[in-house]
Amino acid sequence: MPLARNALSGAFAAALTITLIPAAIPTASASTAGWRVVQSTANRHVTAISAVSAKNAWAVGYTGDATQPLVQHWNGSSWKAVAFPKTSPRIIPETVSATSSTNVWVGASALPDKSYVLHWNGKAWKVAWKRTVPADFPVVPSVLALSSKNVWSVVASDERHTQVRHFNGHTWATVKTPAKLDVMSAVSSRNIWAAGELNGKPCILRWNGKAWKVQAKPSTPSGRSFSGLSARNSKDVWVVGGAFSPPTKKNTAVALHWDGVRWRDHSPKGIATDLISVAPDGHGGIWASGTDGRLHHFVFSKHGLFSKHGLFGEQSTSGTWTSVAAPAPKGSIAQVNALIPIPHRASLWGVETLDNDYGPQRGPILRLGS
Repeated sequence: MPLARNALSGAFAAALTITLIPAAIPTASASTAGWRVVQSTANRHVTAISAVSAKNAWAVGYTGDATQPLVQHWNGSSWKAVAFPKTSPRIIPETVSATSSTNVWVGASALPDKSYVLHWNGKAWKVAWKRTVPADFPVVPSVLALSSKNVWSVVASDERHTQVRHFNGHTWATVKTPAKLDVMSAVSSRNIWAAGELNGKPCILRWNGKAWKVQAKPSTPSGRSFSGLSARNSKDVWVVGGAFSPPTKKNTAVALHWDGVRWRDHSPKGIATDLISVAPDGHGGIWASGTDGRLHHFVFSKHGLFSKHGLFGEQSTSGTWTSVAAPAPKGSIAQVNALIPIPHRASLWGVETLDNDYGPQRGPILRLGS
């Protein structure tokens, strides 16, 4: 899946001070259940990835002190740098969505007040649109490309509203939405899901090819919000996030699943964290990343039933959660900000942020499977 089938991802942070630290990060141990670091350097911070295929992926972010843009292409064996426009002030890409090597879209910003969407056609970058934002730091647009003639962008207008724009191959048009959109994931051009906020409460929306409609307004424990979304098909949609628990005074994980009929609550019990991102594991379950620096895995239960043809399995409405630590060097605080499934593989990319006691921060690339 390129991001046309996945939730949008990317960091929306202000510039960060980065100092040099040793480049090597230990690869994943057995305790990380197959997750491993595939790229890490002292001055490179990846913020988002889009996977077109197992041999074609794109990563964006920044190097140095967050003033140098970073764009990389995965060719199936290694990540290679791709030239990005040299501008003053620097345009820094932080979100990405690609459907091929000649159709790559990025959301970017430039200090003090500019937001951009740019397009790569295989030979050169072109600014698709830009705007001035009334904020101390520009808000980076999210992008969702389904084809070169079907692209969505979402950028915050203020704390409670977003501007949603659609490109039809010729022009950009603003699209009305009944609520703020925070994350999106597309099954097809006529079946796009979004999680957002309506009147200060979380909601789930769906695009039917003509209009955005509120699909659900789940019950809202104090402080509940959604930050991750994955729509695999019309009967398999996940949203994750967090909620504040007044009795414990801690955040608790939230995970809801749409099975084509109803939303079911599969929130893990006893996990004091917000869930940030979610992606299918390729076997019917999901991986979700948390603010606790762990990766959480959900697997549906199977019921064995007999028929005249023998024993076969039927998926249950219940399941089991397990969790593992994200790969990180000793003394570092890790957080996986985005999980990106690789099409037609039981494999994922991960985008991680590392901090340590001395203050440096960087964003290595993780991978699960081959």
